[in-house]
Amino acid sequence: MNHPQRSLVSVIVSLALALLACSPLGGAAGTAKTATPAAPPTSKSAGTTATPAANAATPTVAAGGAATEAASATAPAGGEATDTEAASDTATPTYDAISAQLTVPPLLTANAATATAATGSLRQWALAAQASSQYGDLDWAATQATGAPNSPASCGDNKTAWASAGNAGQDYLELAYTTTVVPVAINIYEGNGPGSIVKVDVEEANGTAHTVYTGQPLVTADCPRIFSIGITNVTAKVNRVKIYVDQSVVKTWDEIDAVELVGNP
Repeated sequence: MNHPQRSLVSVIVSLALALLACSPLGGAAGTAKTATPAAPPTSKSAGTTATPAANAATPTVAAGGAATEAASATAPAGGEATDTEAASDTATPTYDAISAQLTVPPLLTANAATATAATGSLRQWALAAQASSQYGDLDWAATQATGAPNSPASCGDNKTAWASAGNAGQDYLELAYTTTVVPVAINIYEGNGPGSIVKVDVEEANGTAHTVYTGQPLVTADCPRIFSIGITNVTAKVNRVKIYVDQSVVKTWDEIDAVELVGNP
């Protein structure tokens, strides 16, 4: 009769030992916490490792007792913190400055306002003319530039204006006036291919010349036009005007219908 009791005691002891073995006091491992793996370090350049993100926000206590967040920066030898995430240098874009090389059209010269404002002075048209060359003996001759303008108001080739023999070289037109004056302005009426006037002189009766305009030939869409030159640097009295043309750029006849000399007797 004692065997069943012994068996029952054995079962109870076995159960007690089993429970003791499963208890933390018994040294058995419980449910383990899964450790979060740290992110692999990244580097901006060789030999420099960024501070892992898990440590970047670790609070530290400052001397005053307030909690501050540690910055993810490294301190150089001088003690000043520098950001390890600093952006790489960017090249500054550069370009070559190219000169525009533009020429101001000679339609309005620096003294054009003076020419326009020269009212009350003596205005006269040329009495006689000669040229280095002319396209015809009568039509397009130098004498066609004497007197008041008589060509059509539209742009075009007109035999009532002076034209040189060729249309791609250098020539001049010289005009004489009745009354000697201290010049104030010159108004040149161009009726075809304007833009080739490169120099204008006024001349005294003894032949002394004074240059009142120089420029470069330039194609212009303003046709016909009045090329006005204001004169402020000549005090001598003059009675002739000499106009130089260079038609190698425009490559067409710069026809001059009339030239007005404005001055004070």
